[in-house]
Amino acid sequence: MKDIGLALNKSAATVSKALSNSSEISEETKKMVLDYANKHNFRFNTLARTLRKGNSRLIGLILPYINTPFFSELLGQIENHMSLYGYNLLVVQSGENGEKELECIESCLMKGVDGLIISSMGHSSSFTCLKRLSDERFPIVNIANIQQCTDATVVDASWGDLQQAKVSRLVEETCSVVLDRFDQLLTV
Repeated sequence: MKDIGLALNKSAATVSKALSNSSEISEETKKMVLDYANKHNFRFNTLARTLRKGNSRLIGLILPYINTPFFSELLGQIENHMSLYGYNLLVVQSGENGEKELECIESCLMKGVDGLIISSMGHSSSFTCLKRLSDERFPIVNIANIQQCTDATVVDASWGDLQQAKVSRLVEETCSVVLDRFDQLLTV
């Protein structure tokens, strides 16, 4: 952004606001900055933005499998819905294996996700981790009937019902809960 600012005789702050489509910047300046950025293949450094703002706009989505019709459709619709709110997904699959589920949770955390959506099988190892995260007020939404698992928000659908659930209804409910819960926890 500093380089763009130097080239256009603008401050780095002005360039940043123009690239973020801020209402503080004139349309003429925005167009000039965007044209220059596109011409020179400028890309935001999302890591730098994450460090500066303290959130990544990245959500971990942990599913047992992604190659089944149900979970594939669920994944697609959650991704579409969350992208409307500026979130990206990090998708991993646990294979219904407790150790793998725990590895998936830890992997998502190491990559700096802002929260988790998980269809947990309720294995004791991941239960302990999810409970700890929930106690730390880390945003988690379970999409299964693991009510006893944590005090994280649970979208109430039994595992059998999940297999037959109308995916769009489940996605709408899940995404609504995710956004509400994330807003509550991330703004505290």
